[in-house]
Amino acid sequence: MRIRSDNGKNGATGSAAPAKEKMTEKQRRIAIVCTVTGVLLLLIAVFALIYNLVSIGRLSARRAELESRSAELSAAIAAGEDRLDYMATEEFFERYAREYLGYVYEGEEIYVGTSAAETDGEA
Repeated sequence: MRIRSDNGKNGATGSAAPAKEKMTEKQRRIAIVCTVTGVLLLLIAVFALIYNLVSIGRLSARRAELESRSAELSAAIAAGEDRLDYMATEEFFERYAREYLGYVYEGEEIYVGTSAAETDGEA
């Protein structure tokens, strides 16, 4: 239900809505330029968002690959450190000297075996 005001116009407050004026040609061009600019900026933002999401996916895969490789290298380093620790022991030096340098203890006798190919060639 509408209440009539004292001056006879429709509305609760007694004032009528202003009549919509037609846009001038200059205002229409400005509105079109603003609309086109806004749409272009929105498209650029959407493309940037998609590009960044793809980049994040690619970088996440690369990060997982590098973390895996890091774990492999850490294991190799640990194995190398264990080998290095062994190579610093007396046991290693003694074994190396006996096998590759022919060292023996005093009073120790060395027996040299012959291979089957050498004995077959003599017969």
